[in-house]
Amino acid sequence: MKNRILLVIATLLFACTTTHHEGLEGTWKLVEYESIVDGKATWTIPGNAEGEQLKSWSGEHFMFVGEFISNGTTSANYGNGTYTLNGNHYTEHITIHVSEDYVGADERLLIEFKGDTLIQINPVNVDWSYDKNNYRMEKYVRVK
Repeated sequence: MKNRILLVIATLLFACTTTHHEGLEGTWKLVEYESIVDGKATWTIPGNAEGEQLKSWSGEHFMFVGEFISNGTTSANYGNGTYTLNGNHYTEHITIHVSEDYVGADERLLIEFKGDTLIQINPVNVDWSYDKNNYRMEKYVRVK
């Protein structure tokens, strides 16, 4: 009987700490990006760059790929890895990234759903707060 109770408790704990989110799964298109420094937008898409980026989630994996043009220069952007999502606390473990500095890193982001719109904010501190005067925001819409 004790083992059954422990099994039920373990199952409930596991169910409450999901590693993925069904509403997140699928493909999303970047529609807006802002880099805020000292309370001012210093880099925006569209604005400082034009282009397209898609981000997809499936199971415990994510990937993104994009291409942007700024001042006549074309730049690729890509990466993938695994993720966890608990409420609006989202963490990516990056295994491939266009910038080698990110490979192997864990990135914390706050994530918010507004219908078919997804908003990500980073960098996020260990306590899940962020500096409202210095952050990056990515806004995606679900691809149908």
